[in-house]
Amino acid sequence: MRIKIDPDQPEPGLLARAAQILREGGLVVFPTDTLYGLGADPFNSQAVARAAQIKGRDAADPFPLLAADEKQARGLCADWPSAAQRLARRFWPGALTLVLSADLSGGCAGIDPRLLNQRGCIALRVPANAAARGLIKLLGRPLVGTSANLSGNAGALDPQLIERELGAGVELILDAGVLPSNPGSSVVALCNPSPKILRNGAIDPSLITDALREIQDGAI
Repeated sequence: MRIKIDPDQPEPGLLARAAQILREGGLVVFPTDTLYGLGADPFNSQAVARAAQIKGRDAADPFPLLAADEKQARGLCADWPSAAQRLARRFWPGALTLVLSADLSGGCAGIDPRLLNQRGCIALRVPANAAARGLIKLLGRPLVGTSANLSGNAGALDPQLIERELGAGVELILDAGVLPSNPGSSVVALCNPSPKILRNGAIDPSLITDALREIQDGAI
């Protein structure tokens, strides 16, 4: 089912309906500031498996998670280094994904293991999109936020194309119209001794480097 939604002032009832579908193990397509996301409850292994199956994605390739705000993201992490603090305050909400050690005895207890990399790290982002953040807040937990397309296909920008590609496998598509062709999020790994940019994306890498350099200079 595809329902129109205002991405800037989403109707609370529609978001509540989408959140309930997610709680019941369903899949929801929703707009973000980069691409349309394919949402699933990260603590529901069957839902995560369904998301991987309809995308045709290798189960060994972890999905990223979207959080409503920095506080929710921090609650999932075993460690929140100064680099995470600086980058989150500078670029969140926005198109920056941080890879951090998961707190498997705390906020990530019970999370589907396919969302972790081999080192027990998770990929986190706070999207700059009112509908996405509103949905996550109503769900009350972070949300799987992989792109809503078949693996290897072009970015998920057009909800009508998404419906043709994935429609039979998802319970709800929140249609905010065709999104601008923006780059995907930049990805920075912070679970190593030194921060490392894993993927260049929407944020100029020099801005990320400058923010990290400020930490070294003592301007946290």
